[in-house]
Amino acid sequence: MLAMMPAKCQNWQLFRLRWKILENVDFVYECVFENVDVKKTLLAEIDRLVGPNTIMASSTSCIMPSLLSESLKNRHNFLVAHPINPPTLIKLVEIVPAPWTEKGVVGRVKSLMEQLGQKPVCMIKEADGFALNRVQYAVVNACWSLVKEGLLSPEDVDNVMLFGLGPRYACLGAFQVMHLNAPGGFSDYMRRYGDTLRRVSGDIGQEIDYDQNTQEVISSYLYSQIPGEQIPNRLRQRDEFLKKAQKLKTD
Repeated sequence: MLAMMPAKCQNWQLFRLRWKILENVDFVYECVFENVDVKKTLLAEIDRLVGPNTIMASSTSCIMPSLLSESLKNRHNFLVAHPINPPTLIKLVEIVPAPWTEKGVVGRVKSLMEQLGQKPVCMIKEADGFALNRVQYAVVNACWSLVKEGLLSPEDVDNVMLFGLGPRYACLGAFQVMHLNAPGGFSDYMRRYGDTLRRVSGDIGQEIDYDQNTQEVISSYLYSQIPGEQIPNRLRQRDEFLKKAQKLKTD
């Protein structure tokens, strides 16, 4: 059984009479507005009433799960499950555990989200901004710098996303783009463009150590998903997707 905590409730007295339903539920999803004190107050009340096996999740987009759950008696059953706006159209859900969240809880919530037709990603540990916003803010910062440094107008920065990175990333992940942009895949890409990556990253103030260990982790994932001999076929699939996407944008 699921219990969904509404974002708004005009009759709190009536709502409190229904707290009893929380006693035997498997999962409670808190979705009130983004305010630490309000969320902590509500979660404390939920924590007081639920059973020892009930999972509690928050939909927060930026509040660390450790901050929300530090005082809960059942904090080992708490995590963040952040849906991406608009959640009815975007499938991604970020699952973010607190330091004390039991691993089994992460697995159960991941399974639940998959059953609901969502695409969960599970952070190994919490980090400010979670995953999506850390990537998004890196993009925003790069775009901001292009305008601030007088390199592009705001309109042309948006066009870089609308007509360049956006369509590409709509059908491929960042690492998959690298994998398909060199004949021999990711390892070939790093051999060809690794120095360029380092040079440009340094120029924009984001000096990254493209270390061998991380390269091997990424490479192992990519070649298991798209072996070298399948790259030409995936390129054809990419091109077909881009043709359809372009037609949708034109229409």
